[in-house]
Amino acid sequence: MSDEEEDLISNNIDSVYNLKNYSLPVFDIKANAEEEDVSEIFVRVNSGGVSLKQNDFILTLLSLYWDDGRKEIERFSRESTQPKKGAVTSYNHLTEVSAQDLVRVVMAYGFDRARLKYGYKLLRGADFDKKGAIDDNLRNERFNTLKSKLPDVINVQSWHEFLKAIMNAGYHSGELILSRNAIYYSYAMYLIAKHRFHASYNENMHLTSLWFYYASLLSLYTGSFESTVEQHLNVIKEFHTLGEYKEFILSRVNERLTNDYFDITLIGSEGLAVSGRGNNAWNAYVAALIILNAKVLFSKSSLLLAKLFEPGTDGKRKSLEKHHLFPKAYLKSQGYSDSKINQMANYAFIDWKDNMDILDSAPSLYYPIICRGRTSEQIMEMEEENALPHGWENMPYEDFLIARRKLMAAKIKAAVEILKNNID
Repeated sequence: MSDEEEDLISNNIDSVYNLKNYSLPVFDIKANAEEEDVSEIFVRVNSGGVSLKQNDFILTLLSLYWDDGRKEIERFSRESTQPKKGAVTSYNHLTEVSAQDLVRVVMAYGFDRARLKYGYKLLRGADFDKKGAIDDNLRNERFNTLKSKLPDVINVQSWHEFLKAIMNAGYHSGELILSRNAIYYSYAMYLIAKHRFHASYNENMHLTSLWFYYASLLSLYTGSFESTVEQHLNVIKEFHTLGEYKEFILSRVNERLTNDYFDITLIGSEGLAVSGRGNNAWNAYVAALIILNAKVLFSKSSLLLAKLFEPGTDGKRKSLEKHHLFPKAYLKSQGYSDSKINQMANYAFIDWKDNMDILDSAPSLYYPIICRGRTSEQIMEMEEENALPHGWENMPYEDFLIARRKLMAAKIKAAVEILKNNID
């Protein structure tokens, strides 16, 4: 072993040995203490050190006043991580559910709340008209509401119907979804449409697909998002009809996804003109290709891109790999930096076997080889489907990036129009 390895082992042994000196603080609470006092002590103790989140405090209240509800939340979350033979559960290939996710959903769906700190106060029985004074009757009333709403949230039929709406929006893999909150707040919207406005299965699927695509593209549920969500919920709770809800969805989409957004913002530094492994704009572009039934780039088969996102298609290597259209080694030889080489407009998903066959030569050399055996019409169709400007292989790299971003943005716009047109 090297000296570094010996030092590491020695330090780890010392750490284990020193565990005997680790002290754990203990609080003695009298047996006649009120449950509410115990809950408050728990919250206060955990306000320092490794602090717990608001959803932990909410789950603590559930343990005190409705332990069966907490167990149901934990069961649904646990079952989402692995399939259970012979049973329909929350398991899926898009997301692993956590208790926090379900707490967010039930607070939004059942109480029109996005800020979990208010959710905690609400379930404690805080009277917001009396400066947060605790009222046992309010607490019991709100727990009754929780008990009536949670079964809707953890209904596996509704859950899987909702996941189909995400896939209908082109998001066939969890790898394309950067924000967990986008999934769970969209699920709350799905439940509101289903149970409050009685949307049919097809109506709700199309509404939810459009909303999820819109929210994901704009990173609606990242950063300081809770105030935005609560504002939406406050508007929606005043509605009485499905028509009003539809108008809300369409008006929000049309307000943000304007021609200027697609022609200017999306192709700029807030969208596709960045480097890296991907962002919400890139993922929306991939989802758009799936919605538009694009075939795998460079593949001689008619295999749709969507098919290679399905579970079970990967071997030792992933079926789909992101490929530099202008190869990395080639651009390095031309003096380009990594940030310029790894621009999103320089990426495309291709079948891994095709990726292995593409070396580090200029596209003007490898692309004619790939196109052998294809008619000019087939080449044009392949390029159009994958947002490649015709003659791209001979373009200066910088010009190629600009031209391709515009075509990628056009694909995203086309997908949005399809999702909008699906709404009656």
